[in-house]
Amino acid sequence: MKNLFAMLSLIVSFSCQSAISYINDGVYYSFWVTGDVDKYVANDVMSNDPQKIGNDFYFINNGNKGVNDEVYMLVNNAQIEFFYKHDEIEGGPSIGWATAKLSDNNILVDPPTVKNFYDETVGDVDDSIKYKVGEKFKGNNRSSKEREVIPLRKINDMEYKVDCDVYFEENVKYNNSRPPKDEPMKDYSKKILLNNNGICNFILDNKSSKGGVLFKKIL
Repeated sequence: MKNLFAMLSLIVSFSCQSAISYINDGVYYSFWVTGDVDKYVANDVMSNDPQKIGNDFYFINNGNKGVNDEVYMLVNNAQIEFFYKHDEIEGGPSIGWATAKLSDNNILVDPPTVKNFYDETVGDVDDSIKYKVGEKFKGNNRSSKEREVIPLRKINDMEYKVDCDVYFEENVKYNNSRPPKDEPMKDYSKKILLNNNGICNFILDNKSSKGGVLFKKIL
């Protein structure tokens, strides 16, 4: 998988971005990319390193070795599921999963189920704890008044992209909410593409960055 990041670290050119009405089946992984309209470069705002063991992908805790923010999008016969991990604040990373559907050329996310990475792992050695991507787990699934909207745009059959500026615009419009600001003490565990100073919140503290999340098909 390191080779996958190495390839993506090269400048990747995209011809255009188009609204979506259908997503090809597959497993997609998140990469943080920046750059001009037709050229993007991956960097380390997100993990950018899918962990494959055998035929499956897993969440592990990167700890101080790297960023923990990463997202998988699973698509099968128009059924969409997200599995994600956020960088830790206290006591370890948070992980979550959510179902979603296409709505008005965007993805509308159902209320996620979330938990702390180390919940219900008493006695396990920290380095051995892992979660298989695609396996749903129990956790906090309280509903929220707000829904997360993910404005996914097609680059080609293997790649889709979320522009973070558009992400904020669509969520403010859908939820009739105030303009976004990064709140370091806020719990973002129920937001797939937001975390403290990370993912799309990164551009709020780095005004010169025009970054976004590239979902690249890896299986």
